[in-house]
Amino acid sequence: MRLLLAFLLLSLFVLPELAGQRANQELLWLKKNTIPIARLQGDDYLDLAFLKEKLKGVRLVQLGESAHGAAEFYQLKTRLVEFLHEQMDFDVLVIEGGFGDINLAWLNQETLDAKGLMYNSVFGNFRCEEMLPLFEYAKAKVNTPDPLQLAGPDCQTSANFFNNFLIDFLQKYDRELSRDVEYNFMNSGLLYGIFSDSTQLMQAIRTNERVINKVMDFLENNEARLRQDFPSKPLLVPFLRRTLENYLEYWTLDYRAIQQRQQIVLRDRIMAENLMWLADVAYPNKKIIYWAHNAHIGTEITSVDFSGNPVKMQGNYISERFGKEVYNIGIYAAGGELYRHWMRDVQPFKDDGFGGIGYRFNRLDKEVNFLELRGQKPGKDNKWLFKPIPAFELENGGKIQITPIKRFDAMIVLKKVKSPKYFE
Repeated sequence: MRLLLAFLLLSLFVLPELAGQRANQELLWLKKNTIPIARLQGDDYLDLAFLKEKLKGVRLVQLGESAHGAAEFYQLKTRLVEFLHEQMDFDVLVIEGGFGDINLAWLNQETLDAKGLMYNSVFGNFRCEEMLPLFEYAKAKVNTPDPLQLAGPDCQTSANFFNNFLIDFLQKYDRELSRDVEYNFMNSGLLYGIFSDSTQLMQAIRTNERVINKVMDFLENNEARLRQDFPSKPLLVPFLRRTLENYLEYWTLDYRAIQQRQQIVLRDRIMAENLMWLADVAYPNKKIIYWAHNAHIGTEITSVDFSGNPVKMQGNYISERFGKEVYNIGIYAAGGELYRHWMRDVQPFKDDGFGGIGYRFNRLDKEVNFLELRGQKPGKDNKWLFKPIPAFELENGGKIQITPIKRFDAMIVLKKVKSPKYFE
């Protein structure tokens, strides 16, 4: 009985005190090892200068985000892009969006102003006031000795530019084929619109295959002429061909596999291959920035397929390909509100899970903090980096578990974010 009483007293008084001491020691470690970022906007980059040392020998910087709908994420990442371009010679920005839409829109950017470029390239959740300065910056750099190239890796469509361009492009050479594309080809956005009707969906996919193969034959038979007609755009035919190849591959799954959302994994593999193609073929020897969701750039494997094999996502393929030449920065927020693009509404959230990302970083003095994970060794005050802890990623279902050291090379955490201001 006395032993039981002693244990209860220990549980009531001593253990909570020890836990509090541990939490304070972990907080002191975090304060010592984080680097505050002073502002979300502005071209005074003194507070970002530390990245020059962190990114030595890096060719590909991947900038994540825990949600595709936070104004401060877009502002901060735009500033990081400008810094990396102006101060560190990163000359290509790949944004998570349609391969055909972004690459073709950029190839024809002279016909678009900054807002038109944004609307004709990226997904709707990026078409907001906070993103417009990024496109204004890219447009302003076009005719300078140091332009910033825009590109996209996605096998899904993010706008209608590719479809409209292909119809107009073919009209000059083969009006019948142009009409066939206009009347029969359905991009991924339209295909998803008939997702619930398996017969209609699979018929549309088969029709797409027929139309795409006709366009591919046209490109092969007329490649020399097309290169002659567009001497200043040597990437035009390769961009067209690869976009169509992406469509064919992305819709190869049968209806049951599509229902099981197996396209999620297929999409990540194709995006990884496109990113590598951009690095190897379109922009060889260029330093690249990749703007995407945390889920795409992360390297922690958390699931297996139906055969029990680890499910690899884009970040795993890219890490294998680039090794230490890639540097992944996951970006989170401790709370605020986020725009849910699939519901077209704003959702308040608070990442306050005990011991999690938001909980820990919200205790720091500064509003925005950078923590490097690459090279960290486990110790008594940072062992939380090496185990699953709570985090919040909206498009991943909200509250999740991540192992920071396995997922990223660094993290940036903001205390509070709000929904962007959308034009639509």
